[in-house]
Amino acid sequence: MINQIEHVRRVWILLILRATRLCGFATISAKTFHRLALFSNSLAPTNHVEAETAKVLKTDYGPYFPDYQVELDRLVGLQLIDVVDLKWQSEDGRFISKYRISNAGMSFLDLAIQKLNLIAQSERAVSETISAFAEYQIDKEKETATVDANYGIDTLQIGELVDYGEWIDAHNYATEAAEYMAGAWQNRQSLKLSPEDSEYEVVTYERSQVFQLELEPDDLYELPSSHLNRAAVYLYAQYIQSKLSGLIRSYIQSAPQ
Repeated sequence: MINQIEHVRRVWILLILRATRLCGFATISAKTFHRLALFSNSLAPTNHVEAETAKVLKTDYGPYFPDYQVELDRLVGLQLIDVVDLKWQSEDGRFISKYRISNAGMSFLDLAIQKLNLIAQSERAVSETISAFAEYQIDKEKETATVDANYGIDTLQIGELVDYGEWIDAHNYATEAAEYMAGAWQNRQSLKLSPEDSEYEVVTYERSQVFQLELEPDDLYELPSSHLNRAAVYLYAQYIQSKLSGLIRSYIQSAPQ
């Protein structure tokens, strides 16, 4: 299975659930899974890994990957994922449940990570993203994706595809914003991430489309990682949390040591 290209998507799904388990989340809802799938894919390039998919469906209940949901169900059948708290939601005629990776799924991934370098690289990228977002309890925020650089663009309507790299002229605003933040941090500039601005202002920065951030001194905040590509992911998670919570915090005055 792990040697077949068509099963990369299943491995990516397992990597997300493995990372959430290692971060202390025994189970996650389908909504949380799809949000984390969005972040892990859109921020994968910050860790020099190609996204497994670069498009997602915008729905009234958040980002949704139809193919991922199908594969989730198949992985349940393969006993690599367990379903918990399965319920019928009569309002829109859907079954809702929570998921967790099984012990068999953990063992399978451990072997895959040891044997295949591509899987090991993907594991590092996915784990770094999940770890950053888990630290800020992102799974408990219903509006997380609405302030994401890709998903939150207000010109995209419910039912449309959000493209963050699938087609030639697509832009991955999330990765570009994260890398901009990390670049400013590395240059010993601090970031004031203001949640008061409800709209994203997009500007040109080194041939990339990124957020325009206000740069001014504020409180020192130490990141968990000294590596620039990892720091970008943590800064972006902080940015989203700041927008959601309505707080203005600050963020980095010194470059990584």
